[in-house]
Amino acid sequence: MPKPNLKIAVSFSLVVALAMAVVGGERFWRLVSFAHNKKVGVELIESLRSKCPPDVSAQKWDSAINWTRTAYDNVFFSVDSVATDEVAKFTSEASKKFAKEVGIETLDWVWERLAQTGLRGKNYVARFRPEYRAVYFNNVNSEPQ
Repeated sequence: MPKPNLKIAVSFSLVVALAMAVVGGERFWRLVSFAHNKKVGVELIESLRSKCPPDVSAQKWDSAINWTRTAYDNVFFSVDSVATDEVAKFTSEASKKFAKEVGIETLDWVWERLAQTGLRGKNYVARFRPEYRAVYFNNVNSEPQ
């Protein structure tokens, strides 16, 4: 039986290890980037708590923030639940949007933007936005009170 060439075996092992590191490294980078951007998005939404519009009760505003935060967390559930660049796009757009005057329209924008993140966002918003609006507005088609 011929002896395996040690040089070829080591070279092959190094190529396999390098390929695994590249694939694993890319996945690792996606996870780190996603987690960072998701955290930034949570902080942005939470920053709205202190910006309660004068025409909205603090209790209703807090409830609306809770609903919106839950929607955000469920749409951006994991790195595999949406395209990884969507969370970065959301945080970039939200940062600009939230720097302006904040009102119920701001939260409506968040829900609309979540629906644009992909199928998961579209389905989540279609399922839960009517309930959010019913609780917050007292019925689905009404305006804030």
